Amino acid sequence: MAAKKNSRLHDYVASEYIDFDPSNQSKRLVSLYSDFSKLSLLNEYGYNANVEYWRSLILDCSLRGYFTYHNYTLLLDKDVLAQDFLWKGQGKPLALNCVLETMEKNGEIMRLQDFERIYSSDSYTWSSWLLQRLPSLPFTRVSSHPSSLYVVMPSIKTIAQHICQVYTHLPVKTTTNSLLTFSEFRSHYGTFYDHPLTDNDLTLLLKYLASQSKVILENGVQGYGSTFMVIKFIEPGMAYKVTEQDKAMISIKTTSDALHHQIHHLQQQVERLTVSAQEYHNKKQKPQTLYALRRKKHIMEVLDKRLKSLDTIETILLKMETAQDDMQIIQAFDTGANALRSVLSSGLSVQSIEETMDKVQQVYDDQKDTEQAMMDGSTYLNNNEDAEYDDDLLLKELDELENQQRQEDEQQKMMTQHTSSTNTDDVKISQPSNVSAALLNEMPALPPLPKSSPASIKNEETKLGQSSRTAQLE
Repeated sequence: MAAKKNSRLHDYVASEYIDFDPSNQSKRLVSLYSDFSKLSLLNEYGYNANVEYWRSLILDCSLRGYFTYHNYTLLLDKDVLAQDFLWKGQGKPLALNCVLETMEKNGEIMRLQDFERIYSSDSYTWSSWLLQRLPSLPFTRVSSHPSSLYVVMPSIKTIAQHICQVYTHLPVKTTTNSLLTFSEFRSHYGTFYDHPLTDNDLTLLLKYLASQSKVILENGVQGYGSTFMVIKFIEPGMAYKVTEQDKAMISIKTTSDALHHQIHHLQQQVERLTVSAQEYHNKKQKPQTLYALRRKKHIMEVLDKRLKSLDTIETILLKMETAQDDMQIIQAFDTGANALRSVLSSGLSVQSIEETMDKVQQVYDDQKDTEQAMMDGSTYLNNNEDAEYDDDLLLKELDELENQQRQEDEQQKMMTQHTSSTNTDDVKISQPSNVSAALLNEMPALPPLPKSSPASIKNEETKLGQSSRTAQLE
């Protein structure tokens, strides 16, 4: 019976967690369903791993709406949770209490009574008001719930953050979407992860949002034919209260909603009477046909009045929204004007502007004079440089240098020619009188003189002279 009741839960767990897949013979599943509470002393690592596995699984299933207890999807029933995880071949998990105790210590789950006490200073009054004013709202007193109910705080916080993000990203924020009744809040934010939130879930979410100063809750606001709970989203800089204009807006909005329902109902009646009149006419039932036509005419008259009333109400509603928008625009204009006036009063005036512009013009003139003086100085220097270094004088000096170079080249050429003529003449050596012919014959023949430089020839002549003197001494 429990498996049938939680078939959605079982299907989801089996598809998303491989250890619960029936086609997978998982040894881990045996450990998860065992009484692993004793492992906290013997195998702390294994104990923490099992606790973390169950913790993640429970939080995931809660956020996706697979738990339902006492018309809540954001609560856990500590006494029933193990039965919900009854698994074929494993039975019930035997150590879920250890997991829930750890989650409670970490602040991830909280008793419903504690939640009401912390997040609602007047929870009993508010709950009583909901019971009296919204009889269709399935909200019962907290005291009637068992103490085993725990609020899953991560789910509350995640969905509340999602609601704030959806509202924040609205392209245009008007009174229509920032000031809501409970039924409007349900239609706008009553679904998460494609699963509907119950009215009790929305009540918990509103209490949490109010405690975080994200919304204001006002009870007993008079609307069309009844009183309503008003939910107002808070914008930065907005007064933390429901104003008289807000209450008037709620009255007009609820009247508009009621007229829409009435008009829809009247249009359906007109369509039915039209069909009935046609059927009676086909059957030749004249009295019934006339009755249907008269009834249709009366309803159309009422419908016409309701349409005119709706047009008037929606025109007023539009003008109120436009007036509020205009007021915000005017406030922005006023803020901008004050800021501009503050800037002007801090030294920005016509006189100061004229003085500043005169200073700028004077600086420009000084800069222009400086540039002109630099240009004049450059021109003067260029002219003096041309006068000091005349081109004719430079050319004359260049000619003198060239003439000097030519003279040096000619002298060098003459010395070279004289040396060449000396090398080509025969060198005649006189025979000393005291040297006999036999001695001269015994002397070796001298090698021919090489054609050398004048310095080499001079050295050879010196050597020959020395040899001659030696012979004479002998």
